[in-house]
Amino acid sequence: MSETKRALIFSFINKYSNIIIQFAVVMVIARLLTPKEIGIYSITAAFFGFGQMIRDFGISTYIIQEKELTKEKVASAMTVSLVTCYTLAALFYVAALPIAQFYGQPEISGLLKILCLDLLFIPFGTLTLSILKREMRFEKILIIDFISTIIYACTAVILAMNAFGVFSLAYAAFAGTLGTVLSSLLFRPKWVPWLPSVKQLKSVLGFGWKMSLANIFSHIHEVSGDLVLGKTLGANSVALFNRGFSTVRLFTQLISQSVNPVLSSVMAKKNRADEGVKDIYIMALTYTIVLAWPFFLFISMNAELVLVTLYGEQWVDVKVLLPILALMFSANILFSFYGQFLVSTGLVKENLRLVIYTTLFKVAVLLGFSVADLKIIVIALLTTPLFKFLLIKRGLVEKLGLTFYDFTKPLYFGLVVSAVTGGTILLAQIITDSFEHQWQQLMFLVSSVAITWLSSIILLKHPISDSLIKPLVTKLGQLFIRYQR
Repeated sequence: MSETKRALIFSFINKYSNIIIQFAVVMVIARLLTPKEIGIYSITAAFFGFGQMIRDFGISTYIIQEKELTKEKVASAMTVSLVTCYTLAALFYVAALPIAQFYGQPEISGLLKILCLDLLFIPFGTLTLSILKREMRFEKILIIDFISTIIYACTAVILAMNAFGVFSLAYAAFAGTLGTVLSSLLFRPKWVPWLPSVKQLKSVLGFGWKMSLANIFSHIHEVSGDLVLGKTLGANSVALFNRGFSTVRLFTQLISQSVNPVLSSVMAKKNRADEGVKDIYIMALTYTIVLAWPFFLFISMNAELVLVTLYGEQWVDVKVLLPILALMFSANILFSFYGQFLVSTGLVKENLRLVIYTTLFKVAVLLGFSVADLKIIVIALLTTPLFKFLLIKRGLVEKLGLTFYDFTKPLYFGLVVSAVTGGTILLAQIITDSFEHQWQQLMFLVSSVAITWLSSIILLKHPISDSLIKPLVTKLGQLFIRYQR
């Protein structure tokens, strides 16, 4: 088995096991906490996310892509991480009360102070996780993430059931961080230094400030809706807006978060060996589109059923947003790997420029429509994928060497499989009209679409069939025969 395929398998196992646990937590928390409480935590998390973006200071990416990684460089990275995290913890602690007063939500102050504790421990796990990714040891990352997720899930549910309210989420986040740090110590390579150093500080800082600034703007891009609407429309609107995005982002959790770490590591490895990355980029696009588009189509056509089944009746108003958001994410998926390509190949300055421009555009759209209806705001955001395409179309040709022909195969597979999926959904909806329970309808629809999707990619001879599905079926068959004997 190739190193890349092995890494992908462990990465998928990691993300799917964590997603199942986290999603179970979301379903429970959505029923234990009110939309207002979840909205308050979303605003708090949006602010604290700035610290999360800065505290890394590009160290993880630096370690993964650095061609000649030495003990001195790792020790200097530790120095940067410690100084950055402890400074940020102090700043957020001081700023907690003013931020709470700005939004008129007193709970935000306490939440931020609890989350500050994360920053005191995170540096002790960052180096190990980054080195494991560089070495593509995703089986060890699987164990670390699983332990952290279990701790987070148990803490969140237990505290929420015991009337800790919105604070249960903050305490759970801190507990999960502790789990990550402690479990990462089990896999810390022996050669990694324990003491900080300043010998290679210039090398780390030269890369880190660009990557850190890009991360900050990426976070602004991600949470700008929560921050702007939290002030103009209130916590309830933020909760609905955030729930719509988080539902569509399920695809990111299901697929992208499994593929992206491996893709970044592979592209960085090829770049260190002075090899081209065009083929791996096209492969990732081919795999992702055929998974993403049917998923977004399913969400669009079954919006109310998905929302009520997963989160309860109090979230049904989000249904008008889901089809629009699904369309936006379907377009975004076409360019989702370009930023990774830039960072993995050392083009951090170009990535910074791209992130700044796309973020400023999105914030401008949000501010321009901030007092409008939520549906109008989301429709306005449909312009963001087009703007990003206009920014990167030249880079796709000149830096990656991509042509329109390179996109035809991924688009062909995506369109055909999506058309078949849509037809299946329409037929399944007719059948499920007579079902008594909504969860039964959802299970039947999911099962029908899964079977149709699998049949489609096998008949079309999609690359994902040959590289992942057929080997998996063969392996399961061998295990069955061995069991029968």
